Amino acid sequence: MHPKSSFSTPAHGFYQQLFSFLFFSLTLITSPLFSQGLRIIFSDGSRIIFRLSGTGSAGATIRLYIDSYENDAQKIFQDPQVMLAPLVDIALKVSQLHERTGRTGPTVIT
Repeated sequence: MHPKSSFSTPAHGFYQQLFSFLFFSLTLITSPLFSQGLRIIFSDGSRIIFRLSGTGSAGATIRLYIDSYENDAQKIFQDPQVMLAPLVDIALKVSQLHERTGRTGPTVIT
């Protein structure tokens, strides 16, 4: 992925501002931290984060976090699945999750 890519869906345009590895800093652990995921941050503040969850080498879960800022008070209470759908589409295209995992949808949506 190019450092400053742009992504578009029929009704939205998203301009990538940052693509980086995600690290967590825990004060109780003094060993080096390993990458905890990947994040894509867009110029409007929207984010896509991919994390691998699980302690074993098999049966891990891929977590996909999507969030976006909305300043239109009329849209705040709309269905999150509808409002975040353009970012979900981008995340699925970039990651190729369906193709790589063989799954056609998530097992849990929160």
